Amino acid sequence: MCRNVAKLWFLALLLSSPLRADQNCKCDVYPWPPECKDVCFKATGTVVSSTEKELILSQKVDDKTTQIKFVLRPETKKDLTPEQGKKLTVYYRVDKGQNIATRVLAAEESKNKATPKSAAKLMGSAG
Repeated sequence: MCRNVAKLWFLALLLSSPLRADQNCKCDVYPWPPECKDVCFKATGTVVSSTEKELILSQKVDDKTTQIKFVLRPETKKDLTPEQGKKLTVYYRVDKGQNIATRVLAAEESKNKATPKSAAKLMGSAG
């Protein structure tokens, strides 16, 4: 009897702990599944600077130019080498206040696709 109660308690605990949607969202292929719409973002702009670990884009939003800083990780998919002055699109997710780039591609490749809401206004703007 005790084992059955323990099993039921464990099962109830497991089922009551929902998986966070962002744990399954890779954000490197657009369009994203509906459960990822609040986790994955897209920004298009001009490269201000780029290193192996960081990318800064200049983006015009509502007649205001802002700079957005992205963290580049070894798993970030790069369809091109980000170079200063190049226009490109970055797919990303926000993790602990940082914009984590999941894919970097030429802006022309994504310009005809629908644009999801951008978190650029909310967070990640660099100086």
